[in-house]
Amino acid sequence: GADDGRESGSQGSTTPSVNGGLVNGLRKVVIFFGGFAPPRTSAIADALLHVHGARVQLIVLCGRNEELRKKLQDKVDKARSAPGAHQAWRERKWSHAVIEGFVPAARVVEHLAGAACVVGKPGPGAASEAAVLRVPFVTEVGRDTMPQERCVVDWLVQGGYGIVAPSLERCPADLLEQADECRQALRGYSNHAVFQVAARVRACVLAARGAEAPAAAATPGAGSGNGKAPRAGARANFSGGQPLRV
Repeated sequence: GADDGRESGSQGSTTPSVNGGLVNGLRKVVIFFGGFAPPRTSAIADALLHVHGARVQLIVLCGRNEELRKKLQDKVDKARSAPGAHQAWRERKWSHAVIEGFVPAARVVEHLAGAACVVGKPGPGAASEAAVLRVPFVTEVGRDTMPQERCVVDWLVQGGYGIVAPSLERCPADLLEQADECRQALRGYSNHAVFQVAARVRACVLAARGAEAPAAAATPGAGSGNGKAPRAGARANFSGGQPLRV
C-alpha cells in the first residue's frame, strides 16, 4: 500500500469507465503520483484549472504528503467560503476540487475508473492500471524522465493510450478532446502481462538449462564426462559463464 498511495487489504472494482468521466456536468480529472505526491502537484493543479477549470472537477490524490493535502484543502475551503462577488476566477474553480490523502485501494480505483483522464508521472503501475480501466493517461517526458519510465512513454504514444506533454504544468488546451480520442484506442486494449511475464521467465529458464549441458561437457570434472551430475539448482547464465541459480 505505501508504494502506490493506497491502503492495502481492499482491491476495489476494475469496471472500465464508460461515461468519459462526466460528473454533474463536469469532466473528472485525477492527479495521481502514487504514494507521495510531489510539491509541484499544486502547480500542476493550478495550471489545469487555469485552462480547463470551467469544464473539470479536479481530484488530487496526495498519498502520504500531508503537507500538500492541507495546502490544497485550504485552497478548496477558501474557494467555497468566499462570497461569490469577491472571489477570483481561479479560486472559484478550486471550489469543485476533491483533495484526498492516503486512501484505500477501492477508493483509488473508484476515482480512476470514473475519470476523463489521469495525470501523473510515467510510472508503469499507474499507467497500466489506467489502461485496464480504459482511462487515458496524461504524462510528461523530458530531461528528468528516468530510463525505466521512457518505455512507458513510448508505449502510451505507440498505442494511443495517453497524452505526452513536455511538462504537466503545460498540458495542451485541447486536453479533454485528445483524451476522448485516446479512449477510442483503449476500447481494444487488453492486458495479458501476467501471462506474458510467466512465459518470458519460462523461456529464460529453458534457455539457461539448454546452455548448461554444453558448458558442463566442456568443463573438466563436470557433467557426464566423469560420471558426476551437475550441482542441484545450478544453471548457466546467459553469457555462458559461471552457473546461475534460478
